[in-house]
Amino acid sequence: MTKVLAKKRPLTCVRAFQQIAHACLGDIERGHRSARRGDAEGIHRMRIGFTKLAAARKFFSAMVTDDGWLAIKREIAWLNGILGEARDNDVALAYVREMPKYSLLGVGRREIDRRVSSGHARVTRALASQRYQALLTKIRSWIDHGLWTTTSDRANGKLRETPFERFAPHRLRRWSYRLARHKDRPIESRRQHRVRIMAKRYRYMVEALPELGIEVSHSRLREAKAARELQRALGDLRDLHRIRRRIDAARKGPFKARESKLSRQTQKAIAQFS
Repeated sequence: MTKVLAKKRPLTCVRAFQQIAHACLGDIERGHRSARRGDAEGIHRMRIGFTKLAAARKFFSAMVTDDGWLAIKREIAWLNGILGEARDNDVALAYVREMPKYSLLGVGRREIDRRVSSGHARVTRALASQRYQALLTKIRSWIDHGLWTTTSDRANGKLRETPFERFAPHRLRRWSYRLARHKDRPIESRRQHRVRIMAKRYRYMVEALPELGIEVSHSRLREAKAARELQRALGDLRDLHRIRRRIDAARKGPFKARESKLSRQTQKAIAQFS
């Protein structure tokens, strides 16, 4: 008798989002212990985890927007404010170490060290708080049992059951096109943050596909690499602009040269999108 193999059910969008979101929580929890000790890499890892979660939420925005997410978003903003301040202090200290001949306007090295210690102490208190634990609990509950999982909204219900393998390429095409629109002109400083966020979201979602068993085309991998380079260059530009406000002779010497180099890298990276 011939054995009939059961047909594998396609991965739906609801299951895809839940798997991606739980992976983001795993990243956050892995960075938690070292971040509580004031480790800069742990703080950075937690920030990436929250950014990936926000990217996944945006990717499936037609399906997962509800009041539960809006409440969670406010709490993430609270925590990211603390993590971000600590990260900015770490970056400032790194620049001072790299370019010791440049003095800080009204801020000495001892003051920078104090701000770094104070920022890390705030991170430690925040991550040890009940508010942080409640946030993680809310996120887990929302991922698995939020209102978005049961709403009777027709468009939402249809997307929940849509095969992810069919939905993902269409969504990525739209995101790629939005990035490509910026390649024919220099990215002005007022638009750099928005483009950087778009690049991060695109990169993180492409990188999530193999973990879900979805094959990624060479063109998508090429664009994901370009998005990573674009994200890094624009992030370095952002840090440079922040430090420049506080460092004497900010537009001279290595600062101006580094800014020009990063601008060229930005245009080279975004030219890879079509």
